[in-house]
Amino acid sequence: MAPRCCCLSHHALPSVAAIALLASTMLTNAATDTQPCASLQAPIQPIQPVIGVIETVRLMDIDIELNARIDTGAGLTSMDATIIEIMKSDQPSQPDRIVFMIQDGAGGTRTLEKDIVDWVKIKKKGAPGSMRRPVVIMTICLAHQAIADRVNLAERKGFSYPILIGRHFLKNGRFLVDSELSSTHVPACQQ
Repeated sequence: MAPRCCCLSHHALPSVAAIALLASTMLTNAATDTQPCASLQAPIQPIQPVIGVIETVRLMDIDIELNARIDTGAGLTSMDATIIEIMKSDQPSQPDRIVFMIQDGAGGTRTLEKDIVDWVKIKKKGAPGSMRRPVVIMTICLAHQAIADRVNLAERKGFSYPILIGRHFLKNGRFLVDSELSSTHVPACQQ
């Protein structure tokens, strides 16, 4: 037997008789039905993490934590990096590689070597024209999620934060951004 659900429409007039009838019907159904109403059986949706405009992230490739600015206006994530060398591949099927250095947040630097997966043009801040920047794949932990995503490398010395998290990363992690919050999570990803 299909479960029976009762609901009052918004057109029903609340009256003592209507409420008594509804309560009686619900009690009768509860005693005879073994299944809950279909509307109560909807799958539970996972809760999307809410983050603030400034968050601490962990670069999983080298296990360092840095503060990042969350920027819903930027498409790609951007990271402060000093480019040391771009190595052109001899093979057309092999990507070019890049060697770059980043600040580790403790006064030192770390050097990485990655495949270049793309090049992007980014508008210059406060100046006409655009800059061509290399894009690499980096795994970044924000809150409890480690996400491998495209990151463009740029010298961000004039900026307050070494990492800018863009929309593409936020979409992959299904993050919600509350502009009144800051430092809501510590990176909690396992290596």
